Amino acid sequence: QRRCSSPLAALSSAAALTPQLRSLSPNPTLRPLGSTPQGMHMAPSLLPTRLGSQSSLNEAIQSLAAAKSLQVTHSQNILYMWVETVKKLVPSLLDRKVLAPTGGKPRAIDEALFRPSSLDVAHAALVNKFWAFGGNEKSLRFIERCIRTFPSFCLLGPEGTPVCWDLMDQTGELRMAATLPEYRSQGLISYIIHYQEQALNKLGFPIYSHVNKNNISMQKMSYALHYIPMPCDWNQWHCVPL
Repeated sequence: QRRCSSPLAALSSAAALTPQLRSLSPNPTLRPLGSTPQGMHMAPSLLPTRLGSQSSLNEAIQSLAAAKSLQVTHSQNILYMWVETVKKLVPSLLDRKVLAPTGGKPRAIDEALFRPSSLDVAHAALVNKFWAFGGNEKSLRFIERCIRTFPSFCLLGPEGTPVCWDLMDQTGELRMAATLPEYRSQGLISYIIHYQEQALNKLGFPIYSHVNKNNISMQKMSYALHYIPMPCDWNQWHCVPL
């Protein structure tokens, strides 16, 4: 479950994303791709009564999980929105933000060795292996449906197989980014995310994602690629049976 106490997330994931996601889905009547309850509201004045405090919400979820014999992991995250999306949706946020001197571009990679491509359903097991919330049959099926339904991006390595990738979930958020261990520290993930944002921006998608507050390296990458942190909380609860 994710809960963001900001109207910005509601605007991007509800109002702006709906037309594009419907047009990409081969069957709009299909059940949702995953169990991802969203707590969002467009009116900031109503947020205190609609959402309550995050601390009390966490306590309620922990109590419910204990009663249902579930193991729950709570994580606090930073919600980022790409600068071009911010310009369109909430330009006032740019007035008090200092952008990185990188120009929002990743460092160069060896384009003779690495080629941008899209994922195939056959690659779902690889994504599932490296996803923090993956590693089980339900997550595998979720990833397969994301690949079938929404745009996915990867870099193919010298052997013609994915070495890094990034997907989109049913809310339109960029998710599940990862790089094979032997190819890390080469700037590949920032390259494919930059490639992804350019492609999705042309399709009219707002570009946003979240990063765990403990993931300093991804926060630095987000800053370098001109992603703006949103002024809100972004909490996740990951529940699995004991």
